[in-house]
Amino acid sequence: SGKIMQPVPITPVVAAVRDALEESTGERFDCCLLNLYGDGDVACKYHQDPDHGRLWATDSIIVSIGETRRFSFRPLGTTDEESHWVRVQDGDCVSMFSHCNEPTTGYEHCV
Repeated sequence: SGKIMQPVPITPVVAAVRDALEESTGERFDCCLLNLYGDGDVACKYHQDPDHGRLWATDSIIVSIGETRRFSFRPLGTTDEESHWVRVQDGDCVSMFSHCNEPTTGYEHCV
């Protein structure tokens, strides 16, 4: 979105989810971004997460909370016809790793 968000302390609930993911994956996560999609009509367009591999680690995990949504990936420079998607339900996790956010050879994702 390009919005600059003010950091706030991680809440105990978010820390518990982070700790469970760290135990499961062996990865260390030091930040969290929460997006609220108020209903099934609210979404985000295809994008890459900025600065992954430069300011942030290349790996990230999406945790779905709430209603079932469609989470899509597509190679950079392609159309929706070439996308891959999965329906994520409450509590599901999707891991983006390796070159997923690579700015020249990676993928875009959307909800």
